[in-house]
Amino acid sequence: MYSPGEKRRAADRRLRYQPTPLHASVCALDDADRRDAARACHRDVLTFCGELYHQFPNEMARDLLAKGRDDVAGGKPGAGDLADEILVQLLKHLTANDGGATSATRGWRLLYLCVRTFPPGAELLPYVRAFARTRADARAPPDDGDGDDGDDAPDAGGKRLLAVGDAAKLAAKVLDELDLQAAEGTRAAGRPFGSLPTLAEIATAASNEVAVAKRRKTALVVKKQRLATLVGGTTQLLELRPDLAPALKSARAEVDAAFASEDRDAIARAHDHLEHARRVAEAQSALTYGAKRARAALRSRAGAKEHAIQDLESQLQLAAAAVDLDGGSRSAVVDDARALVDRLHEQIELRNDLDAATLGDSAAVCAGALKAAKAAGQDQLAAYDRCAERHKALDTSYSSYVASASSFFGF
Repeated sequence: MYSPGEKRRAADRRLRYQPTPLHASVCALDDADRRDAARACHRDVLTFCGELYHQFPNEMARDLLAKGRDDVAGGKPGAGDLADEILVQLLKHLTANDGGATSATRGWRLLYLCVRTFPPGAELLPYVRAFARTRADARAPPDDGDGDDGDDAPDAGGKRLLAVGDAAKLAAKVLDELDLQAAEGTRAAGRPFGSLPTLAEIATAASNEVAVAKRRKTALVVKKQRLATLVGGTTQLLELRPDLAPALKSARAEVDAAFASEDRDAIARAHDHLEHARRVAEAQSALTYGAKRARAALRSRAGAKEHAIQDLESQLQLAAAAVDLDGGSRSAVVDDARALVDRLHEQIELRNDLDAATLGDSAAVCAGALKAAKAAGQDQLAAYDRCAERHKALDTSYSSYVASASSFFGF
């Protein structure tokens, strides 16, 4: 047996916020179909308020409103019981709600939509009015610093209200709606029902404009910080590569204009432009350094190595991908590197020919390799000197052989 205190505590818990779906209706419903619908309605409430996930929460809320309105208009025995159950579930959801500000705010907005669509019955009306009045009289939370208290714009049929995040203001609007219906005498001929809110109104009720505004401000600050960091990082590159200053300075001018405008889109565009210009500058810097080393290899005795050519080709590909080829000076850097790669491949081919001729026994082959290297301006190679020595040795041996043969035969 349960004591009276335990029964009171159990009843109190039954009327408090519950983040999980109900296993039974809060109110006593005689009809089995209504009891099943009551459990589904609570899932709709939790889905719209964020406790449960659904791909289309706004449609779930509209289905909830349709169930309440149709129950009132059905004319069946017990008509209005399911609508009252929905309102009681919302009062339960808003009592001691510790599910977060979004859950409570959406709950109040959904309560307003329900009251506007199917007002409470005669027995439930005093409780809804007292619940809303208690919240409306509560002290409003401090201003969030966004400069908008939600009262500057007209209600516009409830659209402005659906973006309000203050529970006290939402409760006051619920009271105003109930008072308006009482003043118009709409309850004289029985319980009225209205048209369903549009999906656009429900989507507005599901939004959180205060959080969105704060996220926008935070995003603006973050974009500014990222842009300032990127601007600072270009200084060293400009000092190392003064010839790249025009492209970077043009982007820097756009950055200054974006900072002055306080426009998020302009700041984002300036960031992308400066980042692109920096990538171009860095790619050109790496390509220029690689080309400098390649030119030194072309003039050296050892010649270029295969891995050096591969490195230069990689730098060339990066630069070609990053550089805007519409700029004349930029395309000249890439074209010069491409010509340099061709010369390096030619040098390696000539060096291989010289080495092969050195290992062979044909003076004519050596002479051909030496002539080709001389014509290409690669006579500084060590392979050229080795091939020349080999050619001389083969030529001397051949001359001695010819002289010996002539003396032997008496020529």
